[in-house]
Amino acid sequence: MTLSEALRSYRIKHHLLQKQVAAALQISLKHYTEIENGHSYASSTVMKRLCELTGIEISYSFSAREMSARYRSRRHRRKRSLRKRHAPGHHHSW
Repeated sequence: MTLSEALRSYRIKHHLLQKQVAAALQISLKHYTEIENGHSYASSTVMKRLCELTGIEISYSFSAREMSARYRSRRHRRKRSLRKRHAPGHHHSW
């Protein structure tokens, strides 16, 4: 189970809305939604609050496999974006 899945499971089990969890973590609803959907990372401060709120252990929340997959995915998107930007015939509109 990923951190995202654990957060969603916790929230549903406790009949909470995303905005309630976001408020408890003192973050925006948008940021919480991105964390729960696996599109963003939580800062160490938010991660500490999250672990205290849910009881998820920090070692679990920083799954090496999950972090590695996300890093590779982001790196791939960045490389693709850079290639596209510097492709022959690509003109800047500045």
